[in-house]
Parts: sequence; structure tokens; C-alpha cells
Amino acid sequence: MGPNTQVGLLFCLGRIVYAAGGAWMRWSDEDHSDLARQVHREHELFRAQVQDARDDVRLWLRTALSKEEQFYLNEMAESLEVLERIAETLVAGYDPNGEHQHWDTCVGSFLDGFYGAKALRGEVVGTYLGRLVAYLEQEVETRQQAKAKKGCEPTRIGQNIGKFKEECGWTYDDLAAKTGIDRKQIFHHVQGRATPRPRTLKEYAQAFAKELGRSITPADLKK
Repeated sequence: MGPNTQVGLLFCLGRIVYAAGGAWMRWSDEDHSDLARQVHREHELFRAQVQDARDDVRLWLRTALSKEEQFYLNEMAESLEVLERIAETLVAGYDPNGEHQHWDTCVGSFLDGFYGAKALRGEVVGTYLGRLVAYLEQEVETRQQAKAKKGCEPTRIGQNIGKFKEECGWTYDDLAAKTGIDRKQIFHHVQGRATPRPRTLKEYAQAFAKELGRSITPADLKK
């Protein structure tokens, strides 16, 4: 093979590598753009859910039956106001005032208000509140799992309660019915905002063991 032929082959090989690299970069950019659009749509959906939930709370406030119920509803309304600001920062893609740092506290306060008002009324007023609650509870668990992977989970007990709950295929309402533990308290345990007492840990362990058909002790929830 002569020198000219070698040079020609190297030139062709270089063109192929260059073309392949350019195509890969275009595909990579397209994938990134698709992901960015999907995330943006999810943020817009979350903002819409919060806005709809605020309308439900206003409706519920107009029909509140007691001052205690009003207290919980006002707690929800204040939390939703902050959540809407957080949603706006997500949609905009920047957070100049640091609104997102209030996420955990805000979600906890909103859920406290929701379950307090629901317990007093015996039902949920409005159409959209339940959807937002389901979304937020799932988001809390997702964030906890992400923190656990980084080695900074809120509490080992909360992580294990959530894990066994998922293994049983239970919702928070299911777990409350099986254990007799208040649903809001269960959420606090899973979130790491409260630590279960020994008797409560035993109730968790017994419910999980019965459902899963294997030995689960309070010690297992602490591992």
C-alpha cells in the first residue's frame, strides 16, 4: 500500500469518526431537550394541581363547621400559598428567593392541616385536594429514597416502615387500618418527623409480619 493510499484511508477514517461524533452529539442534545421538556411539563402540572387545590380549600373554608376545622384549613391555605411560589420557581427554572428550601416544612404543614380537617369533617371537600395529597406523599417517599442512596436518610426506622409498607402494597390508609395507628402519625414516622414509641414499633412489626408471612420484629425496623 503506497503512502498516498494510506493518507487517503486515514482521511476517510477521520471523516467517519467526525461524522459519527457529530451524530452522537445531535442525538445527545435531542435526548437532553426531550428530558427538559418532560420535566417542564411535570412542573407545570404540579403548579396546576396546587392552584386547583387552593380553590378546593377556599370552597372548604366557606363551609367549615367549627373554629378547629378553620384552623386546619387556614394551615392548608398558608402552606399552599408557599407551595405555589415553589411551583412557580420550578416552572421558571430559577429560585432567586430560596423558596425551595421551605419544601419539607411546607409539605408537612399542608398534610397536617389536610388530615386534621378531614378527621373533623369525615370527608374531603372538593375534587383536587386528594390528588395533590397523593402526589406529595409519593414525592416525599421518592425524596427519602434519594436521600437514603446518598447515605443521609432522615431515620432508619422511617425508611424501613416505608419499605415494608411498599412491600405489602399498602397505602397510608391501609397501614393505619392494619395497625390502628393514626394516619398522620404514620406519615410523620415515615418522614422522620417523629420517632415511634416501642409499643408503636411492635404494632408496625406485627402488621408487617402478618401480611408478609415472615418474622419481622421491632429490631428489624431499626436496622
